[in-house]
Amino acid sequence: KEGNIVVTPTLDMPYPWTNYSEKRAFETRDVTLINGISNTTKPKLNQIGIYTVENLHNTPLLKLIAIKGIGNLKATQFKRSAQALTENKPIIFGKPNLPDKEVEIFFDLEATTPDETLNVPEQKNYLFGIIIRKNGKEEYTPIVANTLEEEEKIFREFLDIISKEEDFIIYYYSFFEKMHLTRMFEEYKIDEKIKRRVFDNMIDLRDEIKKSIVFPTTKNGLKEIANYLGFKWRHKD
Repeated sequence: KEGNIVVTPTLDMPYPWTNYSEKRAFETRDVTLINGISNTTKPKLNQIGIYTVENLHNTPLLKLIAIKGIGNLKATQFKRSAQALTENKPIIFGKPNLPDKEVEIFFDLEATTPDETLNVPEQKNYLFGIIIRKNGKEEYTPIVANTLEEEEKIFREFLDIISKEEDFIIYYYSFFEKMHLTRMFEEYKIDEKIKRRVFDNMIDLRDEIKKSIVFPTTKNGLKEIANYLGFKWRHKD
């Protein structure tokens, strides 16, 4: 309780209440389970009697739009997310823009976390993970750095692999990969033509999801969506 306001459990509550609050939020179907509703938006919804996912699902769109700071776009997103969670099924409202290419490359980066005690001063990429799908077959190729100083080496190995393909598209998920590629292109002074060839043939799958489908998940993270779709980690840990 904060003053005269009763604070109900929400998703993403700070330490030390994080785990307990998340558990209670799922048990009570708290409105913060809806993708995009933060702890600052929640009080505005509570003021008009919206406490749960189902409350919002049953609230007319125009009533949500009228709330200061929400507007039509957010209100529509909230309604779709509430519907997906209530019905426990994806809501499809558009068509993803996925080009027809001979070669599909699925790309993921793994990077270090800055840590003074381990003498790691900055983020450096140590793994370029790529799956290349062509001619009906898939091949996984990990490009691994054994030291932080080898980032440039494995970056150039990655570019060499890409240079061998003609009609290709690179799929990645969220901003991390493109952000780090941008840094490495500049830091290692790669030719602008190579940079444009890579960036002109990249698609962020997270953006395509947000423009076309709402999953019954609390976030648009790859792990949350993959888990809903039935994918599992290959390793038990």
